[in-house]
Amino acid sequence: MSAILMDISAFEPALRAGKLIVTANNRQKNQILRAFNSQQNNHSWVAPRVLTLSQWQQQLWVRYQLSGLPDNDLSLIGAHQRDYLWRVVIEHYATAQQLLQSNRLISQAESARMALDAWLCPIQTLREAQQTNETSHPFDVWYLAYHKALADYRLSTEENIQHLLIHAINAGHLPFEEGALLYGFDDFTPLVTQFIQAALPNAETITSQTNPNQVHLQALTDTPDEILQAALWSNRILQRQPDAVIGVVIPNLGQIRHQVEGIFQSVFSPLQPMPTTPAEVAPYNFSAGTPLADTPIIDAALMLAQGLLKKHNLTSACDFIGNRYIGQYSIEWRTRQQAINQIRKKAAQQYSLGSIRQVFSDLPDIESDSEELYTLQRCLVKVASQSRNWNAQKKFHHWKQELLQLLNLFYWPGDRVLNSMEHQQVAMFYQVLEELDTLSLVHPICSFWDYLESLSNTLRRTPFQAQTPDSPIQILGTLEAAGLQFTDLWVMGMHNGAWPPAASPNPLLPVQLQRDWGMPKSSSERELNYAARLTQRLLHSAPQVVFSYPTISGDRHLQVSRIIEELCPAHSMNEVVLTEQSTQQKNYLTVSTLSKLEIVNCEYAPALPPGRLPGGTGILKMQATCPFSALAKFRLGARAFDEPILGLSALDRGNILHQILADFWQTVGNKAALIDMSEEKIQQLFASLIDPVLAKANNQLNQTLGPRFIAKEKIRLIKLLNKWIDEERQRPDFTVTAIEQLYAIDLSGYQLNVQVDRIDTLDGKGTLIIDYKTGATATKNWQAASFFDPQLPLYACEINPSEVQGISFATLNSHSTAFTGWGDNISIKGISEPESESWQAQLQVWREQLSGLLNEITTGYAPVDYRFEQSKRFEQDLISLNRINEHSELARWSQNRP
Repeated sequence: MSAILMDISAFEPALRAGKLIVTANNRQKNQILRAFNSQQNNHSWVAPRVLTLSQWQQQLWVRYQLSGLPDNDLSLIGAHQRDYLWRVVIEHYATAQQLLQSNRLISQAESARMALDAWLCPIQTLREAQQTNETSHPFDVWYLAYHKALADYRLSTEENIQHLLIHAINAGHLPFEEGALLYGFDDFTPLVTQFIQAALPNAETITSQTNPNQVHLQALTDTPDEILQAALWSNRILQRQPDAVIGVVIPNLGQIRHQVEGIFQSVFSPLQPMPTTPAEVAPYNFSAGTPLADTPIIDAALMLAQGLLKKHNLTSACDFIGNRYIGQYSIEWRTRQQAINQIRKKAAQQYSLGSIRQVFSDLPDIESDSEELYTLQRCLVKVASQSRNWNAQKKFHHWKQELLQLLNLFYWPGDRVLNSMEHQQVAMFYQVLEELDTLSLVHPICSFWDYLESLSNTLRRTPFQAQTPDSPIQILGTLEAAGLQFTDLWVMGMHNGAWPPAASPNPLLPVQLQRDWGMPKSSSERELNYAARLTQRLLHSAPQVVFSYPTISGDRHLQVSRIIEELCPAHSMNEVVLTEQSTQQKNYLTVSTLSKLEIVNCEYAPALPPGRLPGGTGILKMQATCPFSALAKFRLGARAFDEPILGLSALDRGNILHQILADFWQTVGNKAALIDMSEEKIQQLFASLIDPVLAKANNQLNQTLGPRFIAKEKIRLIKLLNKWIDEERQRPDFTVTAIEQLYAIDLSGYQLNVQVDRIDTLDGKGTLIIDYKTGATATKNWQAASFFDPQLPLYACEINPSEVQGISFATLNSHSTAFTGWGDNISIKGISEPESESWQAQLQVWREQLSGLLNEITTGYAPVDYRFEQSKRFEQDLISLNRINEHSELARWSQNRP
């Protein structure tokens, strides 16, 4: 049953007598009707006359329009029309600096206009005030320009309609209502006061208040502590009184709603985030809605419409492909995940629509018996031709139809059954589209992109509040709580820095003018009086009222608001502040105190059956540095994707250099040919090899490298290559016999494929295996005591070992160009004798160490043991899996447990 938040005993006779009751807001109206209807025993009854002030005004305006009175053809301006007209005025009169915050300026201008009209301030008075203040903004010009635009389009503000109604009622053209009741109003503008005096003469103001018998004041540590204590307090009351109606009032609810929701969920539904937990209706409800644009289903529509022709960054490209509201996600989610993995591996800065389509084209073919379809890819192909006319100038209605066709093309809002919340959000989205059509009156034509911008701004200003029955706990702002009754009420944030709110005069109007006329937020005195009235209303909204405030906010120490301190002296709060834990905290406490916890030995994972060795040489190297990391990355697939960077990454530069050197030696072949080439021919060859390799890299990066960047990169490469060629010239004779050659290796029944950068045949002295490196290298990692880099030793032991005479890194970077390796009597600077007494003995040592690593991998040996301590800093992404930072604490706990 819905909670009843209103005691209507004070005006129940008026309800039954059919008198008009006018409320300040829709929430109060609905609660009065709900309370009245709940008391009826018959199957049917006469509906009471309960309207909000704006609804009553609208009824009068309809009668005015049908009466044939002057200006009866005016239409009330809508929010979209209002914002557009202000935007036109501001763009004409504002400075360039002001235009940087045009949306904020529109809001300030409308607020200033409403203040002048609602407080009946003549434009001449504004001009005089502006003249006495040289720093004042010339808002009178904006005001007149806006009203002229209204007249041109036969539009009217609400304040102007109130003027017309007042004149019509005073002239006897429209009837007035005697004996009406007013409820829930804290403040009237002068214009509304005149309107009520004319339309509702002798109206009686009704207050329905509860005298509190318990008032508490509580100081808490900070805002999160306040929220937690309010949630625990509410939970305790509900457990004792299931029919209680609890209010939690938070002045800045709109700013901290997500924080409040998270803490309340941890108290009432701690297991809700778990995928196996069924959805349940929370016992609390928020009055503050979230922007419609921020809901996932509407965000998907905006992402789809706005993102089709713009460049995507890595995150937005993955979000677009993986969005479940776009396309037939339920039958192609595996394909999309593959596409996302490919995009993350590329880690490019930008992705166009074409490059996203290409990602799908590059995926391996789907098996014939699979139900997966490349629906998203087909949609992307179709929309490419549809988008050619989106720069044309068309009416809003035309672009609305274009948008709906686009959404239908991409199967929005998806192929699964929507829940109730999503249905409401989609319905509100369509309602916004209809309302946006009203802009056609003042903004006849625009491009599709302008239409989308208007739609996006509107959706961000449109709050979404789920239509759910009132829950026993109502979480509200101060204004939303006004006029409602509760059995228990907690009011948060009552510190001296927030209550009363600080004065914030409108920057477009002279401050002294606002103070003289008593306009909203114009002075501290006005805000103090207004906050005092609201506080009194809250104080009389429940039998038990708790006021709380945080004592710390950041590095500030806070005190209680003087308003609250005067109303309720401090009391002992042992009966209010709870020492009990939330359900989530209780679960943790229960687990930690169990004495029958089993300690599982995680040193070994399941054994690896014979077959392909995952990760190739990479798993061997990782096993040597940390066995658990090898398991996590190469058997479990735990891998952090590279972050996109501007320009070329270190990996990109390494691949480019590998390709250029491979092409160079394919052309040159040996040292003799190198010596015979003139310097000019070498430079020409470098230029001819570098250009296509850089062009290919730029294509893979979606043309994000500009011509100046490419030119500088070419200069850098030529300089680096010339230094390397000098190293090659100093070597004894050699012939390059293998370049980027693939080899299949079998290690005791485990296969891996490797690609060797280069193998040289030395002058009658066997072969030298070379691995290009653009980073740091160290042959000490081949030593028996620190065997952390087994790649080249593996090549030496498994690729024609009888011919191999040495292994070496070829280091090419801005700091060094040199050979670094081990070999058997090789006369190359940087290649030294091996650690063992002979080359054959060294090969035997390596075979034994490789066998040991392979045995660890195949038996599943995977402890968290960083044998190479420096590798820990490169594996921060695995900390959540290996829990290395918790090992010492867990060890102490296991030793001390019963």
